[in-house]
Amino acid sequence: MAFLQEQVCRQKEQARRQEEELVRKLEERACHLTEIKEQVQQPEDRISQHESLNAKTEVQVVAVKKILEDMKTGTVISASVTAAPFLRGFKVMPLDGTTSWLAHRIQFEAVMKANGWSKSQAMTALTLELREPALTTLEALDKNVTYEQLVEALESRYGDAHPEHVFRAQLKERVQRSNESLQQWALEIEKLVRKAYRSLPALIDGSLVQEFVDGIRDLEVRAAV
Repeated sequence: MAFLQEQVCRQKEQARRQEEELVRKLEERACHLTEIKEQVQQPEDRISQHESLNAKTEVQVVAVKKILEDMKTGTVISASVTAAPFLRGFKVMPLDGTTSWLAHRIQFEAVMKANGWSKSQAMTALTLELREPALTTLEALDKNVTYEQLVEALESRYGDAHPEHVFRAQLKERVQRSNESLQQWALEIEKLVRKAYRSLPALIDGSLVQEFVDGIRDLEVRAAV
């Protein structure tokens, strides 16, 4: 009787060990399958990311080619700004720094004279028409800044008073910033090239295209143009 009980216990122990071994092997196989799945998924993820980057690059290349076509055909690249409200029947255009400061000042002073504004009223009007990035000019000025001081600050930042060689030096260092879209980069480089070659207008178009392409941050987009 004791012998039979011992045999039963041995069989139960053997069955328990076999069950544990089977569970262990199943767990190992599950881990192995998970590793294989991850290895297969990684290339698929990389392919998906690569395709996404390629699609993004293609869109940017199309945008660059459109901008270059505009440059070559002489189409004026203008910022998408909204006109400021009418003041006494004379419209004051917004100032964001992408257009000629000299032309804007002449226009503003004509409106100022026609409306009969005082310096205080002109200061208010000029302040209200500022848009980014020109709006940041106010950050460096005192809150009690006068009209003359604001005009001087804008002249210093956006005026054409510097010699051409100064603008050419800036042109050599200028590249597309990380926060600049292709359209914004085109606007900035056009403005700088026109200042740098003011006395040599025949060089503007060729320099504009070359400087624009050379300054594009995305190397794949630059190489594809």
